[in-house]
Amino acid sequence: MIGCDLCFHLDGRTSCNPLLVGGEVIGSVLMAHADPLSEEHRLRVRDSVTQAAPVLANLRNLGIAQLRAATDSLTGLPNARAVQDTLRLLVAQGSRMLWPLGAVLLDLDHFKEINDRFGHGVGDEVLAAVGVALQSTVRESDFVGRYGGEEFIMLLPDADRDTTLQVAERVRSAIADIDILGGDSAVTASFGVAVFREDAADAARLVRNADRAMYRAKANGRNRVEMFTLDADAEGGSSPGAIGATPAAS
Repeated sequence: MIGCDLCFHLDGRTSCNPLLVGGEVIGSVLMAHADPLSEEHRLRVRDSVTQAAPVLANLRNLGIAQLRAATDSLTGLPNARAVQDTLRLLVAQGSRMLWPLGAVLLDLDHFKEINDRFGHGVGDEVLAAVGVALQSTVRESDFVGRYGGEEFIMLLPDADRDTTLQVAERVRSAIADIDILGGDSAVTASFGVAVFREDAADAARLVRNADRAMYRAKANGRNRVEMFTLDADAEGGSSPGAIGATPAAS
């Protein structure tokens, strides 16, 4: 008799049948039964498991392929396609539930200079480290993804302007603490914040307005968080919601 961690300590009688596909065990079927199985029932279970194994293997492979297609291989974050799908889903959810959705776009400052000075390998390390900083700083309910290049996005369900600004500032600080380039150079990012439905009535405008706020953060010195406002955007100046550290050298 061979016991496993799953069934060995269970009370009563159990039967465990491995799911074998091409000699690989992809799982098992555990059955609990009061009486011993007859030879007929044992063979019937074995045949059923044998027939189910390739079907389950195909479903598993499909799931893996879908996950890989939606994941950025460098950072492990959802990629641009997954970002668009999640954005539409969360905006629709916010419309139904009548709650806000905070959107934060961030772009790494002077990333081309990082690649030129330290090499693309180090640039990739920076992007991966930013991905870790994002995942470890945001709330469990939040979504983070790589929007493209050195640009990332955060989507914060049921987050008003103040909450979204606070999360963005925590992430800004976490990125500034990344120590890959050495003491003579820092990793920083510029952030733009917009909130559905206060700043935008649909998904496209939400991202566009967060993007406009992000470019205002770039114009105002980088390494800072800017909140989208109609007045500030029209005037091209600082918004009342702007926060940030002392700007890094441009």
